[in-house]
Amino acid sequence: MSEKLIRVGTTYLPVADVKRASDWYVTKLDAGLSYRDEEKAIINLADQSFFLVKAKKNQSANFRDTKGQEHFSVTFEVDGQDALRAIRLQLLEKGVEVGSIEDRGHPGNNFIFHDIDGNKFDVWSELSPAYKKFHNLARTEGKETKDFDQCLESYLDAWRRFSLNELQTYISNDYQARESRDGEIVDFGYEQSLEGWAQAFQQLTGFAEWNLTVHEKINTGENEAIAIISATLEIEGKPLDTANLFFNAFKRNTMQDEWKMVRSYIEAGIPCDQLRFSGGLREIKALLK
Repeated sequence: MSEKLIRVGTTYLPVADVKRASDWYVTKLDAGLSYRDEEKAIINLADQSFFLVKAKKNQSANFRDTKGQEHFSVTFEVDGQDALRAIRLQLLEKGVEVGSIEDRGHPGNNFIFHDIDGNKFDVWSELSPAYKKFHNLARTEGKETKDFDQCLESYLDAWRRFSLNELQTYISNDYQARESRDGEIVDFGYEQSLEGWAQAFQQLTGFAEWNLTVHEKINTGENEAIAIISATLEIEGKPLDTANLFFNAFKRNTMQDEWKMVRSYIEAGIPCDQLRFSGGLREIKALLK
């Protein structure tokens, strides 16, 4: 056999109520919901897809080992002991059934947790070296973080390439935004944001290019940052003379070690020659907190 299996793409989990279970994963584990009907839901979590399949009563993905102990079938990895403790605390605060941190005699520590259908999961503090190398993860001073600059550049790259599928992975399910255009204020959330991006991309793909400039990056907390971005279009080789100015607030989810955009304030239709920044911007920091 010349070819090899490359990766696990999808895991199937039995659930009693598809909507209730998928809402639990989105709320408690910050999973992304890709699809849902009465029989199944598809969520994105920990770099793979999980199918939540409606099953008969008292079903779970657990099994009994030779000692009769109920055993989990999935282990999630996190990058280090600090991340393990932080994620366990987050789960406890969200009311998830969580076990104690265990030393099982191998490198790192573990704990277990259950979903609302009794499916049992393990969490291990040792992220595999291959994954860390592939995703360019590094530890600094005992704290494990994904670099915000890397996240921001990937977000902008998806934007420039009109890739809605990639762009939405950087937007939180709890995203809230306010846009000012021609003196009118419009508030919108995650779903409306994706609809707006989809319409824009559909209309512009093929004959327009995005010109994106990051004017300022501000750290507003240990796991929070703001990026001030101007966006204008070049249509058939001719740049527009107005731009939209985005004040995008990002927050790092320590459970998934991912940066997500959580808030935006957008000023639309600004003349491009008026875009000037000096660097202070304390008012903007206060606005987006």
